Amino acid sequence: MKKIYVVIAVFFAILLSTTVTNAQMASPDCPDGSWTKPENCWETQMTFPNNVVCSLYICYCYKKDPSTGITYYYITACSFGTACANSISDMSTVLDAAAVQLLKDNPQEVSCPTCPQSTYNAEVKFNVCYRTVDDPVNLTSTLEICSGIGSCIKHYKVCCLASNGTRIITLDSSYPTSGSSCTGGSECWLACP
Repeated sequence: MKKIYVVIAVFFAILLSTTVTNAQMASPDCPDGSWTKPENCWETQMTFPNNVVCSLYICYCYKKDPSTGITYYYITACSFGTACANSISDMSTVLDAAAVQLLKDNPQEVSCPTCPQSTYNAEVKFNVCYRTVDDPVNLTSTLEICSGIGSCIKHYKVCCLASNGTRIITLDSSYPTSGSSCTGGSECWLACP
């Protein structure tokens, strides 16, 4: 009987470690060699529309243009709990929230100018089409890139309050690139309508 408990405990330990590893290893490659991809996806906590807080894994690439001071991010995938996914009627809001959360958390430790910021200094880009893939075993939902033409681009003004260093993120502009459209199946949705 003792052997059975040990086997079950080992099985659950492997299952739990697989859940985290799968979410962290979901990151596709960067668009080209000028981008840097962190070793693991960024794990953060995010409050979803139903006021449930879930872990969110954001897979991304980044680069900084020293001549303009603009930091560019390219979100390649997101993964989060299915309970949170069930509260969302428009999945594009997850990408918007993931972009803001990535800028707030600042995992790349990009310097932060003192507020106010007059022009955008961060650009977040993601593919124009995604599909939601649910994993009933690990109880996660992942936004995966679907076939499409174009990108969604969001410009943000990022600055820090002089009084306490709080990062303030303000959307400056948001637009799809010209001719953006989904070319995948019916399960695909447009991320920047």
